[in-house]
Amino acid sequence: MLEHITALKQAIDGAKSILVASHQHPDGDAIGAVLALKAGLEALGKQVTAVSSDRVPNNLRFLPDWESIQVIAEDAPPPQQVADLAIMVDVSVVARLGRAAPFLEAAKTLAVVDHHQPSDDPPGDIRVIDPKASATCLILYLILPELGIDNTPAIAQCLLTGIATDTGSFRFGNTDPISLDAASHLVALGANLTQINEEVWEKKPLSAINLLRAALNHMELHSSGQIATSYLANDDYAAAGATDEDSEGIVNEIGRVRTVMISAMFREPKPGKIRVSVRSRGAYDVSAVCRLFGGGGHVNAAGCTFDTSMEEAIAALLPALEECLASS
Repeated sequence: MLEHITALKQAIDGAKSILVASHQHPDGDAIGAVLALKAGLEALGKQVTAVSSDRVPNNLRFLPDWESIQVIAEDAPPPQQVADLAIMVDVSVVARLGRAAPFLEAAKTLAVVDHHQPSDDPPGDIRVIDPKASATCLILYLILPELGIDNTPAIAQCLLTGIATDTGSFRFGNTDPISLDAASHLVALGANLTQINEEVWEKKPLSAINLLRAALNHMELHSSGQIATSYLANDDYAAAGATDEDSEGIVNEIGRVRTVMISAMFREPKPGKIRVSVRSRGAYDVSAVCRLFGGGGHVNAAGCTFDTSMEEAIAALLPALEECLASS
């Protein structure tokens, strides 16, 4: 990876225009990484544009300069200008860039900074990928000095948001000494962990609470209580006056039952498109299960999408989760 860090620095040094983007339906690590990298590159005098297929979630709009991320419209024309360098963060699958993909693919050089397990043939001319890192923002925290970027309070807040969200506020099994050391240093640099916790987890719109109520009503236990599933149909979203953003974190709530080792939340924010978030405890690798259905993620946190009915999606995924439970 050291070779790729050096290559990334050389690419940045030689670029005037840089494009930065992350995956569809961005989370705290994605938005934190985009904003931290954008701020750092701008401090180096680069012309930086941050783009996204989806808008910044409401609970991340406390981050500095979040408004600068440009959301690409569904009918956006092909890119008219080609960036010298494009950097995709927190994602190593081009398709997961959504509407941002053509803009990054058109760049003269494409770089990837990510902590997900890469495919056998990951994209990019430069790849700084470390699946052992708890967050992409942790990778950036470690390599920004190598890129000649100083850590300001604003950058520190973005990086700590990414690390905190991907470790579940330092509750998940991916929390390690490196993550805790980084968090301590970022707080010393001016990051506000209390604000992150309040904005990301503690403040919820009524629509999100209504969705949680519906999800708990739909919850079912399987495999002697070791698997929990629930769903939110399109009608549930309409009744709650909610969007898919409001379902953030519900998969963790249904997994709070003491006996549950794997939890799966099936969501239908739009008719005919079923998105699934899966979580696990211990060594149960739900990312391997989700990869069977074209998804992926981490050992204990993954997801996939079905272009089927809700019933068909549950019928397809549940046996695979049961097999994961039995074979681990």
